Amino acid sequence: MSFFAILLAGCNTIGPFGETQNILKEEYVKPSPQKIQTKVTVIRSDQVAHSQCPIRFVINGNEVAYLPANKYITVYLDNGSYLFQVFSGCLLTGRKSWDVFANGVEQEYFIEHGYWGQLRAIQNK
Repeated sequence: MSFFAILLAGCNTIGPFGETQNILKEEYVKPSPQKIQTKVTVIRSDQVAHSQCPIRFVINGNEVAYLPANKYITVYLDNGSYLFQVFSGCLLTGRKSWDVFANGVEQEYFIEHGYWGQLRAIQNK
C-alpha cells in the first residue's frame, strides 16, 4: 500500500492553486477605477495529464499570460466584445477560441484538456 502512496506522491508535479505569475500584459490585470469594466477569470484545471504543457492565453491577438496547471488569471476589460484564445504548448489539437462580451457582469471560464488533447472552455459564471 505504501508503494502506491509514494508512487502517487512522486507523480504529483502540479503546484498549489493560485494566480499565475507568468503575466505578459500587465495592463489587463489591473482594474481601472475611472472606467466601467468587467472582471473575467480564466482558470486552468489541475489535470495530471498534460500538466507539463503550458497554456498560452490570448485576448484579441495579444498574448496576455501563460497558465501552468492549477493556475488562474483575472483580467479587467472595458465593456465590449473580445476574442479569447488558449493554445496548448505541447499538442497540435490543443487550441480553443471563444467570444466574450464584457457587460459589467463578472464572468469565469474553466479550461481543461479533453481526452484527445483538445482544449475546452467551460463558462462557470
